[in-house]
Amino acid sequence: MVKHLLLATLLVASAAFEAAEARTHGGPAQPGPLANVGGAETLHITGTEPFWGGRVRAGRLTFETPENEKSEAFRVRRTVRPRAIMFSGAMSQGAFEMVVTRKLCSDGMSDRDFPYEVTISVGRDTLHGCGWSARRPFKELPQGQ
Repeated sequence: MVKHLLLATLLVASAAFEAAEARTHGGPAQPGPLANVGGAETLHITGTEPFWGGRVRAGRLTFETPENEKSEAFRVRRTVRPRAIMFSGAMSQGAFEMVVTRKLCSDGMSDRDFPYEVTISVGRDTLHGCGWSARRPFKELPQGQ
């Protein structure tokens, strides 16, 4: 229930911001730095506790976990907002929703900073992780930081 409230809050806040941008600037908000991510540009996603990963491009998302010998690929609907991109679809565990924001992210395990923060709701589970693309790759941190 809490995860659905979190995702609903993000969607409402994003829609409110987009409406305010349109009123302020006299038209719809222009595409931001997330505009091509997961569309023409492949978005890679990863998370820990539990480990998971995948990629999304052009309406198709591939999701992987160590428990699954084969990854699961499925169609997703992509909605671009000024501050986030939402992906929604269905997989074997249930409804799938993912929110991607441009925010510095650490997976807590590697010595990397990622340019995107990722929140996934699948079935009854909520997963938190990070993302990157070729245009906005992760950055290796110096050892010991």
